[in-house]
Order: sequence, then structure tokens, then C-alpha cells
Amino acid sequence: MSFGLTNIPATFQALINTVLKPFLMRFMLVFFDDILVYNSLLDLHLQLLREILKALRRNQLFIKRTMC
Repeated sequence: MSFGLTNIPATFQALINTVLKPFLMRFMLVFFDDILVYNSLLDLHLQLLREILKALRRNQLFIKRTMC
């Protein structure tokens, strides 16, 4: 790892789990670099996505559009 950092994957996973804890196992799962949101209603799904993105933004975490 650059800059002398070690254990980055575990640290990142712990951060994501903490930030998104209110949503985990209710309508969302997180796998290291993937966020899976599940719901059968489109309007509710879009609302849940907004909530997740707000939580990430509040914690200065951003999603790369080209990877979505």
C-alpha cells in the first residue's frame, strides 16, 4: 500500500459498515466495493438510493459515476 498504509480493505469495510449501518440488512447489503440495494417498488427504491447517497455524502464518501 502506498504512503505506508496497511490493512486498508478491512478499514474501508469497517467505515462503510459504520456509515451505512442504519440501512444494512433492511434493504441493502455491502460487499467491499459494491452496494446492493433491493426493493420491489421503483419509487421507494429511488427514495432509498437518495438516503444512502446522502449518508455517504455526509461522511465525505463519494461514488464514481463511471463505475455505476
